[in-house]
Amino acid sequence: MLRDDVGRQARARQWEEVLHLGDEQLQQHGFPRLEIAHHVRLRQADATATPTGRSLNIGWFLVELASVLAKFEDTHDIVLATPDGAVPSLEINGLALGMHGGESLGADTASTMMQWALPGATPAAVRAKNPELVARRDAEKHRDAADDLSLAEFDFMFAPGGHAPMVDFHDNPVLGELLNSLRENAIPISLICHAPVAMTSARYRLDADGVPIVNDDHAFKGARVTTVPKYGEVPMFKVGYPKIPGEKTRPLYYVDEALKDAGYDVSLTLNPSAIRVIWDEEHLLLTGNGPQSVDAQADKLFQIVAARSGAPA
Repeated sequence: MLRDDVGRQARARQWEEVLHLGDEQLQQHGFPRLEIAHHVRLRQADATATPTGRSLNIGWFLVELASVLAKFEDTHDIVLATPDGAVPSLEINGLALGMHGGESLGADTASTMMQWALPGATPAAVRAKNPELVARRDAEKHRDAADDLSLAEFDFMFAPGGHAPMVDFHDNPVLGELLNSLRENAIPISLICHAPVAMTSARYRLDADGVPIVNDDHAFKGARVTTVPKYGEVPMFKVGYPKIPGEKTRPLYYVDEALKDAGYDVSLTLNPSAIRVIWDEEHLLLTGNGPQSVDAQADKLFQIVAARSGAPA
């Protein structure tokens, strides 16, 4: 374990590396400018502004979307959508090099954190030691499409993780209508990391006037899912994620607990960095437990879509 002062120094340097990516590089990949104070939700007691006015942004994890885009870019047109129609925000935590390790996420995160703890560590030095992680992060990009659409025309719906879903996807009647409409059109739903919290919204439908109707015995209830566990989230907030100096950052709730409370069959790995992907065919629901599972989940989603279309996987 790192001494607390060394750990704080390492986290500060890790944050510096992410910020050092700069607006220009992000925009080259089609992303909006990185907003450090965008979509932040802290416990009220921890929401005190710092003297610099900085806060940490949350949003979607780059690697969790990019892996699916890469898998389907030659066979599908991708339509990006957000709950409010606004351009989504990248999450700073998801830009850390270790998050791009795929199945070796645990080892890569530990390795890069130790590298940041070394005296004189710089963004350039850490990148030079991790060329494969840098190459994967630099290659990831998002696409856009602006066409009229019908849900029946879609082959699947996928939502990446990051902490923004804990705000936008949780207990959201509009999202509940979307999830149920997808199911009625027999369209597979794929959710990773924190995104499975969307299933807490499945209890809602909207009537013809857009008024929410609650159905606690909805069609998805009891579905098998996986997600990031609380015992994986807690240490990341403590020692893994960059922090506002002198402040504590913690979520309002934990996704695995919210899903259990909502009546889902939640399966977790003992090792939070181990890969788990669950396909519940009855509910046409595919879930993965974090960035370490992005490649395995993208592969499984591709197989599911290919099998349903009759194309070779």
